[in-house]
Amino acid sequence: MPPKRKHQKLPSEQTILKFFGNEHDSGDGGDKSHGVDNDGVDSECHHEKQNASSGCINTGKTLKFQQSWLTKYAPWLRHDAENQLMYCSVCRELRLDNAMAVGTNNFKTTTITRHITSADHQRSVAAPFEQKNLKAAVSGAKSKEERAIVTCLKVVYWMAKEGVPLSKYESLLSLLSDLNTPNVESLSVNNHVTYASYKSACGFLDAISTTIDRSVTETLHKSPVLTILTDESMDTAVHNKLCITARVIDPHTMMPATMFLTDLRITSATGKGIFDAIQGHLAERKIPIMKVSGLGTDGASVMTGRKEGLTGQFLKVNPHIINTHCSVHKVALCSEQAADQVPGMKYYQIILESIFYYFKKSALRVDNLSAVQKLLNEPTLKCREVHQVRWLSFFQALEAIYRTLDSLLSYFSTASDAKAQGLKKKIGQDFFISITYALMDILQPIMKMTLFFQRKDIDIGSVQAVIDSCIRDVRALLEPEVDGEGLPKPTFMHQLKTHLCDGFFKGNHAIKKSSFSFEKTRVDFIKGLIDNINKRFPDKQLMTSMCVFGMRPVTFLSEEELSEWGNESLDVLLDHFAVDKSHTFKDVSGQKTSVSPAIINREESKKEWTKLKQVVRVQGYPRHSTSALWGLVQQYHSADFPNMLKLASLVLTHPVHTSDCERAFSAQNLVTTPLRNRLSAEHCDRLMRVMIQGPQLTKFNFNSALIEWRGQKERAIFRQKTCTDSC
Repeated sequence: MPPKRKHQKLPSEQTILKFFGNEHDSGDGGDKSHGVDNDGVDSECHHEKQNASSGCINTGKTLKFQQSWLTKYAPWLRHDAENQLMYCSVCRELRLDNAMAVGTNNFKTTTITRHITSADHQRSVAAPFEQKNLKAAVSGAKSKEERAIVTCLKVVYWMAKEGVPLSKYESLLSLLSDLNTPNVESLSVNNHVTYASYKSACGFLDAISTTIDRSVTETLHKSPVLTILTDESMDTAVHNKLCITARVIDPHTMMPATMFLTDLRITSATGKGIFDAIQGHLAERKIPIMKVSGLGTDGASVMTGRKEGLTGQFLKVNPHIINTHCSVHKVALCSEQAADQVPGMKYYQIILESIFYYFKKSALRVDNLSAVQKLLNEPTLKCREVHQVRWLSFFQALEAIYRTLDSLLSYFSTASDAKAQGLKKKIGQDFFISITYALMDILQPIMKMTLFFQRKDIDIGSVQAVIDSCIRDVRALLEPEVDGEGLPKPTFMHQLKTHLCDGFFKGNHAIKKSSFSFEKTRVDFIKGLIDNINKRFPDKQLMTSMCVFGMRPVTFLSEEELSEWGNESLDVLLDHFAVDKSHTFKDVSGQKTSVSPAIINREESKKEWTKLKQVVRVQGYPRHSTSALWGLVQQYHSADFPNMLKLASLVLTHPVHTSDCERAFSAQNLVTTPLRNRLSAEHCDRLMRVMIQGPQLTKFNFNSALIEWRGQKERAIFRQKTCTDSC
């Protein structure tokens, strides 16, 4: 029985996958031919077709392959010298079913020329170009869909960054479509899938937040140590929220950074409840709690308590933990407590509050005051409220009074109501006017120090210098108001002598005497302020001792001075980090003691410190930045100063303040508003993460967010395209 004739595939039966070089079994006896048959048209001779399975032609003559053919018919002609065959490489690559694809010993020029003119060979030669064009077309089509999703990601990112509710996403996307924004039209898969809904926006936000959060987790794992900055508050929806941020350091560059971790909703605001929330969050990121070397808090007892407070809970795990009271809070307490000790200052604060509440709920009074301010060419300012929890509020209220005092006196002089007349008597006294000018002098250096401590990444080497400068400037106000050449100092008190004279203020308002002594009030407040600053920022505490790691004056010291410089501060640090620490506490099972071994070696650290001072001095390393200095030490001397580098990591991550938590609460108030008070805790956390931790729009890696979004589940927009391509 003659063999069955093989089915010849028509060109229309071929799949697009052929052009990508994919292999598929035909299933008919192992024949893997995927070539395009041409039904005998322009095919090679019939006797070669029938012998294609063996590739050999029995001519009765011995034919030889001409080596010159390899050059003439390059690059596709090949010679198999071992099996004495010649074949076409491009046809074989596509697994076509012809003699030259399998290989033939019919070494004739006519064999080669017939193959060149065959349809099989011509398609094989053109296939790589068609394959390349097709890949480019498919890739371009996919990129168009991806670009459309990236556009959505950018829209959601911008909205979260600017605090725009995601409920406006559909409207904003519609606007972009009306403006013919590229790629937006590709979002519509069908009537039901358009990626323009609030749910889609939440999905995009989740992908963006996850991308940012993954980067944060990677940074936390790389950092050898970290410190936690935390504070708790109540949002607009009356939920207890706990903000957690972290100070980390790059072990290669010694560059510290502050990172937002989360804004949790908590049910227990006790020390144990806060500790469990922090520990649970770190566990989710697979960060061991022992990696935490310090705490930054607002100084509340629930945070600082060494028994049941948050600090006590951490001490049970790591006795080396350092709890640092936020420096900005301490500066505010210095001013507040110094004022509370002086009767005249308490009286002055009462007057400031009375002025604010007089204008607070009366639009008519505010308008009349504004008219007087414009008439007298003074700035149009409103009286400010003094908030106990806002660090700059007192100075802002004071500054508004100082800049519009003439207008206030004029307004109260013309107002006929009893409250206005009562305030006119109080602010129309020499004490009120004089103390206003004096406080503008006194609080200037305090505000400078407050603003310094609110910086995101403070250089620890500058802390002591800023504190000393503040004390020096405040103390100078107690000295005679003349400079070294006997000229009046350019202070607000100097202005007072020209504004308040002969019983009149600026020559227009008659001023009465007060029962309070201005000079005694001023001196007592200044002395109380200096004493409070010295108590809250002592020279021998850990934070101020850390300032020596800035090594600012090493090039200005003699050899003898250099040998002694910084040793005392180093001893303070070694007394904590170079000794074993233990903490005894009680739990339900009785009294227990936790122990933590020394982090660094004391004697080796002293030797390294002595050597390091000489190295920094001789090498002339720049010391304008503490982290930059230690980056150089890490880069060039890491083997020489292992203990110092460990200590430097602890110093550079030390939590000087918790201003980042306060900034997070400001972001929280922008997200959770009275109109958006039903947002879930998770959604609020994602929005805050983008707003706080997300980089600028132009610097964010949207490709990573796109990969994250696509990986969450199968997406219809890409599934539809895949189906179209495979059809």
